[in-house]
Amino acid sequence: AEVVASLKLQPGQVVADLGAGAGPFVVPFARAVAPNGKVYAVDVDRDFFPHIEKRVKAAGAGNVQTVLGQFTDPALPAADVDLAFMHDVLHHIEDRAGYLKAVAKYLKPGARLAVIDYHPDQGPHRDQPSLIVSKEQTAAWLIGAGFTAVQEIPLFTDKWFVVYARN
Repeated sequence: AEVVASLKLQPGQVVADLGAGAGPFVVPFARAVAPNGKVYAVDVDRDFFPHIEKRVKAAGAGNVQTVLGQFTDPALPAADVDLAFMHDVLHHIEDRAGYLKAVAKYLKPGARLAVIDYHPDQGPHRDQPSLIVSKEQTAAWLIGAGFTAVQEIPLFTDKWFVVYARN
């Protein structure tokens, strides 16, 4: 709830939950942008979709669309996104700079991208260098993809949470 509230979403906006997994953020996002906004629940593993659909049905949220993403591109159905969101996802992507550039093409001008990931020395993958991303690395990739950091949100002790805006 604190994460979603900190993003100050408005009714009618479009959110892309990139790497939605089982969908813990999908229903809160759907409620925040209701009644006429929508949420794309994106994952590369379609086995998560029944879990998402169950949550959505139980909540009566009719404004969620599951999207089978690719490892290199979220494969969204439209370039209408106001907020793209990545929670504990970026470190799982192989070509992070390339993926972030692919994300940018689905965002409206001025849209935001929120990234939450583990501090390198505090995450569950701290002994796996290939699964670590720092806030500084991410900022460099996003500058290269046409974004500027606009807000750092101090909600966690083990993770960083930065919101970027598309230039």
